[in-house]
Amino acid sequence: MNWTTAWLTMKQGHKVKRRGWKDAYWHISGTELLIHKEDGEEVNFRKVKDIGMMLNVTCCDDWEQAMEG
Repeated sequence: MNWTTAWLTMKQGHKVKRRGWKDAYWHISGTELLIHKEDGEEVNFRKVKDIGMMLNVTCCDDWEQAMEG
């Protein structure tokens, strides 16, 4: 799915990830977009240091709904 569909999926309460991400995913909590990293750390999108790279990720079309669990 593209970023628009991924965003709408998160707005419906689901987690999304890029194909190939093992344990990482993005999700919305309240009004915040959170990035759950492979190591278990969660980072608020607003606090990302390399915003250019994060915006580049949103342009990808290999997003999918992450399995809940």
